[in-house]
Order: sequence, then structure tokens, then C-alpha cells
Amino acid sequence: MSFSLIAAAGFPELAPLLFPFAALVGVSRPILGLHYPSDVLAGAVLGAIVAQAALQLG
Repeated sequence: MSFSLIAAAGFPELAPLLFPFAALVGVSRPILGLHYPSDVLAGAVLGAIVAQAALQLG
């Protein structure tokens, strides 16, 4: 999520590819039994916070 948000901020034309990819990765984790859905949601929120902080600092 963090990568997708930062990359989309720099290259907005890639957003239609980046966000579905990030969503598919997030959905695949519980389906494959690697994470609980709450883990994925918490990771997405944390990634968004880190991306926002990186964009504000840069």
C-alpha cells in the first residue's frame, strides 16, 4: 500500500494499475491463509500513514 500511494503520487498515470494490484495482494493474503483480514487492514492503514508521512517530508 505504501509503495502504491507514493508511486501514484509521483506518477498519477500509473494509479489505475497500482491500486488494483495492491488490492489484489491484500485480498490474496487471507485467501492463501497467510494473514487474518484484520492484519491486512491494519497493514494497509499503517502503509497509508507511512506513505503520507513520506510524501509530506519529501
